[in-house]
Amino acid sequence: KTCGKMSAWVEHHTAEGRSFFHQPSLQRTVWDLAAAQLEERRTALQAQQEKSRQLLQAEVAQLQRELGALTERRQDLQNKIKGVNRKIAEAEESNSAAVAAAAAAAGEAEENDFVD
Repeated sequence: KTCGKMSAWVEHHTAEGRSFFHQPSLQRTVWDLAAAQLEERRTALQAQQEKSRQLLQAEVAQLQRELGALTERRQDLQNKIKGVNRKIAEAEESNSAAVAAAAAAAGEAEENDFVD
């Protein structure tokens, strides 16, 4: 008879009436079915755990690549911000100089008006 749904174990009996179990797909024969089924379950769980570990490692690698790309993008943006801030400072200096020159020119024009 077949024992259990997890695998196709077939029960056989020795001439003395002792039970043993055979799994045709693996060509495996055991005396202790419970131990064999526990071993199968442990092996299946280990395989599932290994697959999960590999999937998680792949996910970590992908996240690390994304983090690297974001870090590069952040650095690029910081460099652009520095460049824009530099241009703002230069424009402010230029405007200050233009305002000072205009004020000086206005002052000279006022003095020239008084001289006339």
